[in-house]
Amino acid sequence: ELVDEITINNDIPSYAFDNIDSITKVTLGEGVTSIGDYAFSRCRNLATVTIESDDIYIDATGTDYNHAGYLLANATTVRVPTSIVEANDNSYLEDTSKFTTSDESGKYTVFTKVS
Repeated sequence: ELVDEITINNDIPSYAFDNIDSITKVTLGEGVTSIGDYAFSRCRNLATVTIESDDIYIDATGTDYNHAGYLLANATTVRVPTSIVEANDNSYLEDTSKFTTSDESGKYTVFTKVS
């Protein structure tokens, strides 16, 4: 059975969720400031990531090679509060060859991976 959603509000240690296929949705709360090595590697069914942490958003949008970016590489949909998106550089997620952008009720900006 697949897990509907995991919400995390603390830093994520290395290998914390490695190879857990049941994870489909992850919410990274404001308290998450770092993601350890391979924390979400091989999460083959991960579809949606919601980022509510400025720190993780900045890490994820700057490059797709860090741990936050690796998490996003697995996701098909990334949701971020619009206030965070507007306050930061979005070079990775706003790359139209990788993601399309839409608005979710003005509260969240939704990035969907281009197939």
